[in-house]
Amino acid sequence: MTDSSPSELSGQPASRPADGRSTEPSPVTRGAGGRLSTRRVVLGVCGSIAAYKAVELCRRLVDAGAHVSPVMTGDA
Repeated sequence: MTDSSPSELSGQPASRPADGRSTEPSPVTRGAGGRLSTRRVVLGVCGSIAAYKAVELCRRLVDAGAHVSPVMTGDA
């Protein structure tokens, strides 16, 4: 028998918050203990929308246990 959520069993779609985001944990942060605890990540940020999105990515990597070293260009 496979594990199924109650919404899958009832045939109803999974509920989502009003903003449309999934309530499931990110694949990067799933699981206790930090899957990335032995990893070092260099995060290159060049500017524009990348600078905005890099903050969320960095936070998720750190939450997963990685050591993140951001490297930014002058435009970032």
